[in-house]
Amino acid sequence: MLVVRNTKYRYILNGLVFGAAIGGGFGAFETAGYSFSDGFFDGFLTYFLQNPHGEEVKKLLSHALIYGYDGMITLIHRRSYYALFMHVAWSAIAAGALWRVKGANPFRIGMLFDPRFLRTFFVPVLLHMFWNSPLLRFQGALGLIKPILVACIGWYVVLGLVQEGMRQIRDEQLSRTRMEYDKTQQVLTTTGRFRMSIQ
Repeated sequence: MLVVRNTKYRYILNGLVFGAAIGGGFGAFETAGYSFSDGFFDGFLTYFLQNPHGEEVKKLLSHALIYGYDGMITLIHRRSYYALFMHVAWSAIAAGALWRVKGANPFRIGMLFDPRFLRTFFVPVLLHMFWNSPLLRFQGALGLIKPILVACIGWYVVLGLVQEGMRQIRDEQLSRTRMEYDKTQQVLTTTGRFRMSIQ
């Protein structure tokens, strides 16, 4: 509803902050789901069904719970290392692109089809698709190639949007300064005081 009703936050930097916050929240919920299903549940079931030491049920359950818990914590840690390079950056890019088109105007569906939005929006879409793909998925140290590549591309675009947002604010400040200067000169002219020439 913030996008639809509130025109107070009209700068690209606003979009970047809102997008990063939404991406961080989504990433936390996604990590919670993966940590239970792929971490705890898989670890627990793997140990329980294999029963590698032929333990009785009570002892087996205790060890399976520990094994599942360790898998969950490991997955949470691994995903936390990549958090800033995944949904936080991707959502910031998408929202920054939308705010670039939206500006101070209320949100309209047509903004989603604006080429200025679409060109930038496809960056996080393609990065997410590449992240989930089997391409460049290696074990060990080579496994860092994909995260580093995705991080570099994503944050290059984020920092580009930050620079554009800073220029947007600078230009508006200069415009307002010029307007205030002109008003001051008009007051000085109408009151009969000397009007300074603009250097």
